Amino acid sequence: MPSHLVLDIGNVLCRWDGDALLASVLDAPEARDQARKALLQHPDWIALDAGTLTAAQAAERAATRCDLPAERLLAILEALPASLQAFSDTHDAVIQAQADGVPVYILSNMHATSWEYLYETFPVFAGCRGVVVSCEIHLTKPDPAIYHHLTERFALEPSECVFVDDMPENIEAARACGWHGAWLESPEHGAELIRRLSAGLL
Repeated sequence: MPSHLVLDIGNVLCRWDGDALLASVLDAPEARDQARKALLQHPDWIALDAGTLTAAQAAERAATRCDLPAERLLAILEALPASLQAFSDTHDAVIQAQADGVPVYILSNMHATSWEYLYETFPVFAGCRGVVVSCEIHLTKPDPAIYHHLTERFALEPSECVFVDDMPENIEAARACGWHGAWLESPEHGAELIRRLSAGLL
């Protein structure tokens, strides 16, 4: 039976909207399309998550793949942390679960600057029993190694963990590692899901 709640961040605890991020920096639709393909949809985005590429390096490399200067692409990356707005009702549900004694953990793909901003900005993270973010260990979901890392690091049995993520492939990977999984199809239902899962863990 699961007894530990493991949460993703993007579109579970905080809204991730790539289109809105691009629009906050670039006015022209053509420029946004170029940036989307050269930066957000390129494997370098995963390298940023993994902490193997700096923002400046990613911007310089993306500039070689499109007509935008590196400075504008770097501005997108600099705007990213503050664009990750909290789902306040979901945060409230998690904080209540923590207060009730539910062991809560974080497992997320996240750029270093974004994670630093989120940890400093939202108190929900300080109440977690443990945190695994991709940029700190150079592993990303859905690589099975990142799931094994969390359970080994915090001495948990895989069957004790129930994982909430917005990406089905990440849930499937967790289940393949022996975890339980709960796909959050719509982030607006996050608080409801957290409350339901937490009730079953107490």
